[in-house]
Amino acid sequence: MSKRRTFTKEKKLEILRYAEEYGMVATCREYELSQSLFYRWKHAFESKGVDGLEPAYYKVDPQVRDLEKENERLRKIIAKQALELEVKSELIKKRPDTKAQKAVILMYRDVVPVRWLCYRTGTPHSTFYYRSTEGKRGAKPSTHTLRTDSSRVSNAPVVEEIKKILSQEFICYGYEKTTWELHDRGYIINKKKVYRLMKEEHLLLRHDCIATTGRRQFVRTRRIEADNPLQYLVMDIKYVRIQGERRNAYLLTVLDVFSRKVPAHSCKFSIKQTDVVLILDGIVQN
Repeated sequence: MSKRRTFTKEKKLEILRYAEEYGMVATCREYELSQSLFYRWKHAFESKGVDGLEPAYYKVDPQVRDLEKENERLRKIIAKQALELEVKSELIKKRPDTKAQKAVILMYRDVVPVRWLCYRTGTPHSTFYYRSTEGKRGAKPSTHTLRTDSSRVSNAPVVEEIKKILSQEFICYGYEKTTWELHDRGYIINKKKVYRLMKEEHLLLRHDCIATTGRRQFVRTRRIEADNPLQYLVMDIKYVRIQGERRNAYLLTVLDVFSRKVPAHSCKFSIKQTDVVLILDGIVQN
């Protein structure tokens, strides 16, 4: 990079006199000047005379320049420290949580960079720039269901079909068995979607158990050999969901070990000892 040339007042006057004798083009070529610079000198000489050719450079004392730089550096340090104290005081006023840190960063983000504010408040960049979205993550749930005949229906008829299945007598299905029943009725649907639809409509199977009291006597002998009918009778009790009552009932079944037939059964919401005795008396009398 070439060093910048400087021209004294006498040199400029010499160049202007040379131009009067040999012309502007030859002068600019001889002294390697631009025409704009030559005309600026000529205009200054014609308007102010020789004084107009004085250099217009403003010389600054190097010591003054160094002092100005040092003052600017100290001013930035003081401003930075004052801002740190202000940020800390704002954090002290608020609760030390993520929302308070974000509020302080938003307050001073126009003054200093966000990266510096995140560092001073102890907030990760990802936490500050994170924006929560409404609703659940992932793909939106489907609103239609396919059938085996290539038709497409909305979810409303599917829900009505599920209600028809569950409204039948002695039907106590969960979402998996309901899915199989829908397959038999021509719907192409998986158990996850059936679970979602039944959950939204409050149709899921409730695991309500009837509490028992007293010490339970479990069967000790699993295999019973019978040679004649009614030689041995076994009883089994299970829960049955009564859809109309929306609760469980007891189903007591008496089984003949020899014939594997059911001579009697009883379905009640409460079965007591007297009910069992009446069932056995009826079997013996018949």
